[in-house]
Amino acid sequence: MRATNNLVFSDWSDEVKCTILLPVPLAPSGLFGTAMSPTQINLAWTDNSSNETAFALWRRTGAGSWVRVAVLGPNVTTFSDTSVSASTTYTYRVRAINNGGASAWSDEMTVTTTS
Repeated sequence: MRATNNLVFSDWSDEVKCTILLPVPLAPSGLFGTAMSPTQINLAWTDNSSNETAFALWRRTGAGSWVRVAVLGPNVTTFSDTSVSASTTYTYRVRAINNGGASAWSDEMTVTTTS
């Protein structure tokens, strides 16, 4: 930018660089899971955002620590977890991600595999 009048112009001002952040995506909802076998849990959720670049799915066993199980592409709303064990209780949560940040977590959902 610079100042002007009818006769002269000022020097240019310093340049300013701007970064436009994307709005954080909306949280997914309706997380639901079904034990399909002793070694498979199928999960599904509702995608409530239109600007996610990925979904991060996390799981914990019993009252243990949360571990990321998968990073899934935009608009993906299902996942088959085949890294589970028989007769074990798992709790899941999912969130949407983009370059602006991560959404709030979905509600947690607990399922126990069959024996």
